[in-house]
Amino acid sequence: MTTIAYDRRTIMLEAWSRTREFLARNPLGNWAPAFARYLREAWTNEKSRLRNVRRAAQLAGMTASELRAQIDRAEYGTRRPNDFYLVELRTALGALKVEEANAAKRNLIRAADICTVTFTKANGERRVMRVEARRVTEHVKGENASRSARIASHTRAFRHPHLLPVWDSEANAIKSVNLTTISRIETAEATHNF
Repeated sequence: MTTIAYDRRTIMLEAWSRTREFLARNPLGNWAPAFARYLREAWTNEKSRLRNVRRAAQLAGMTASELRAQIDRAEYGTRRPNDFYLVELRTALGALKVEEANAAKRNLIRAADICTVTFTKANGERRVMRVEARRVTEHVKGENASRSARIASHTRAFRHPHLLPVWDSEANAIKSVNLTTISRIETAEATHNF
């Protein structure tokens, strides 16, 4: 398990920065008590940040059933639940459900040779696209692309995991489909409504 350490440099920089601001406002003020107070506050902020990072890492590794069990324990347990923690749990559960649904849609599109996808565009317009998912690989350079193109591709995939590049057979071009807004996928075998 990876341990997350305190960032002592950030703590000291925050404390000294706030001390300098205090001295700029109060030129005759004593810096030692001000620095001690701001150092305690900086440590408190760092501990809170670290606690949130650990909690987010813990929630990211949980399954949907584990998250539901945590929510039930928090809501119906003997201890009064922390509302912020409940919101975090519910948000993580919602994100996990969306992620699972997007993975199912992605697998359906990639498994089909040709399919028709109905989705909502960013401007709210409903769009029906005839998709050939496997043809995308013919037009993508992959490792033969330039270094900047590979970096841009990885960055885009990291920042927008809900966008799936597909081949639009009517436009003869690569397009992106927002997996979260897909309402229907029609393959040769079946029609799937979401």
